[in-house]
Amino acid sequence: MGRAAEAVDILKPLEAPNSSDVELEYSLAFAEIQSGRQSEGLPLLEKVAAASHSASAWAAAGAARLQRSEFSKAKSDLDAAIAIDPSLPGVSSMAGQARHALGDAEGATPFFEVALRANPRDFNANLYLGMYRMKQGDYDTARKLLELAVQLQPVAPVARLNLAELNSLTGHTEEAVKEFESLEKATPDWPEPHIRLAALYYKLHRPEDGLREREIVERIQAMQQQAGPPKN
Repeated sequence: MGRAAEAVDILKPLEAPNSSDVELEYSLAFAEIQSGRQSEGLPLLEKVAAASHSASAWAAAGAARLQRSEFSKAKSDLDAAIAIDPSLPGVSSMAGQARHALGDAEGATPFFEVALRANPRDFNANLYLGMYRMKQGDYDTARKLLELAVQLQPVAPVARLNLAELNSLTGHTEEAVKEFESLEKATPDWPEPHIRLAALYYKLHRPEDGLREREIVERIQAMQQQAGPPKN
């Protein structure tokens, strides 16, 4: 009913005398996570997952860790889920995302490939594999993957940025400029479109426009430094 905090109030007093009741602890863990008490709920959910050997519980914990940018813990939880049930929907894609966030593109690639075989319309698998193929110079494969990612989520900024970058690399400069300009309007405080535009403007012999974009990037970066690191 969307009253997770009340569920915690009901279940919490029952936890200590019923610590071996997996269903109670599972319910309490989810209620704590849903009510914003993830620091309490996630370790409990992982305890339940280990005790019950539950792939879905490990996957739920991994997904929550991923959302909190706790990538090492997310990787561990998701690997535990895969070890129990590799066919669990979405789990390979999330395991790939955790590895990508940890800077391990080589390790992430096979997980995204498994995810695509299970679901060819997996947004993240198409996006990240498209990014990897672009970096490897396999532009034809990258285009198919990135175009599908944009088709699946037309307003996703990272997918649009990478497709525009691919257009820039493959000589479709006009399309790239239009997309970068559209992105900077949609996400004015995101420096990436401005950085790409500055480079393209200089390439197109538009130094004044390039200088303007560089100044915008400097202002955004100064504001970000002043604000400090993002809080979970």
